[in-house]
Amino acid sequence: MSDAPGFYEHLTFNAPLSDARADALASRLAARSPSDVLDLGCGWGELLVRVVDRAPGAQGLGVDTDERHLDRGPRCRPRPR
Repeated sequence: MSDAPGFYEHLTFNAPLSDARADALASRLAARSPSDVLDLGCGWGELLVRVVDRAPGAQGLGVDTDERHLDRGPRCRPRPR
């Protein structure tokens, strides 16, 4: 693994997961109307955000051992206007 700046910048996920599969998975999970969503090994939190965005009232918590991934997550999420 490299610590070089920008090493992961071209990726959406820190795993082999396409946008279409992530959307399908997030929709299936959100259909269960969760109030809380826990993502262990969340990486940048992209999948967690997709689930919480689709589940009204749900709160999410992402846990990862790599602090660099946790730091990147908020920078990847568009800010509400």
